[in-house]
Amino acid sequence: MRIINPSNRIVISNLNSIAQGQLFQYDCDYRYLTTDIYPWTTTQNGVSSFSDILFKLLNEYLNGVGLDLNECNTNSLKTYWFVNLSLNDQIISSVPFFTGTGISQFPNNNQWIIGLTTALNSIINNGLSYYYDSNRVVIYSLICNNEPNFENFQINTGINFNIECN
Repeated sequence: MRIINPSNRIVISNLNSIAQGQLFQYDCDYRYLTTDIYPWTTTQNGVSSFSDILFKLLNEYLNGVGLDLNECNTNSLKTYWFVNLSLNDQIISSVPFFTGTGISQFPNNNQWIIGLTTALNSIINNGLSYYYDSNRVVIYSLICNNEPNFENFQINTGINFNIECN
């Protein structure tokens, strides 16, 4: 698909002078990617909610250090959630969007969307923009060249946490 600039010219009037020219190349490739808004929509790892993400993270981490969740004071849990956007393995935006206390506090879908939107609003600095299409987000290039390499664009959920364990 190609972007076509139908008017092919702009006119800027300033006193008695007129400047004419083409604002954008008219034969740029439209480079974009489409991905799900929520981190669990297409994953195959048994995660279907933010509570699932939290429990999976805690259990995997604690099992990795030889502990079980039953050995920890779940009321002491403090979580700090954020949206990470990465391009070519470099984080281009990291936005905190929720802080929770205890095992039963995790973000809702609306809080995620607010955090995601805040993070996505910053990608213009990387020559990108976006729009929502139902439960999907479309990321597209504002630059008329072969960059960026969308194969390495990622939307991730991050959680930093503290918990007291025996």
